[in-house]
Amino acid sequence: MVNKCSVPNCRGNYKNGPKVTVFRFPKGELLRKWLVAIRRNDFKPTSNSRVCELHFTKDDLEYVTEAYDERRGCLISVQLPAPGLRKTAVPSQLDGCPSYLSTTVTYREDPNSRKERLDNEQVAAAIAESLKTCTDYEKKHSFSSFNELLNVLKTADISDFWKMVTENQ
Repeated sequence: MVNKCSVPNCRGNYKNGPKVTVFRFPKGELLRKWLVAIRRNDFKPTSNSRVCELHFTKDDLEYVTEAYDERRGCLISVQLPAPGLRKTAVPSQLDGCPSYLSTTVTYREDPNSRKERLDNEQVAAAIAESLKTCTDYEKKHSFSSFNELLNVLKTADISDFWKMVTENQ
C-alpha cells in the first residue's frame, strides 16, 4: 500500500495524482508546526499519515548524504535513492490554497559558516588575481627566439652596469 498525502487538495500518490516521496509526521514541537502549516482542522496524524515532497521547498529536501572518513581524510558523498528531509523542515508549499497561505521559508546561514564561506571566496579571488598577474608577467618577460630576447631586454629595467650591444646587418 502506498501512503497518500494528508494535505488538503493534494493528489500526491493518489490514482490520478503524481507519484511522489512522502514523509512521516515528526514528533514534539515540530509536529505542532507541521499541523499549523497544513491547515487541517481537528486533524490527528496516525502512523500512516504522511506529507508529500510537493509541500516542501528544494532547500528542505536532501538528495545527497555526506560523511567524513577520518581514516582517509576525505568527504564521502552518496546520492540518495529517494529524497530525504531536513530535520527542521516544515511544509510551506500548499498548492490549491491561496498564495498567502503558502509561505516561503528562508534559512539563514550561521555566522561561522558565513565567515568561512566569505574567507574562502576572498582566498579564491586572491589566487585567481595572482595567477593572472603571474601569467601577464610571464607573457611580458618570456621569449622563444633571439629577436624576442632583444625586444624583452629593450623594455626591461636593466641597471646601467649592463651594456647591450647589437649589430644590425
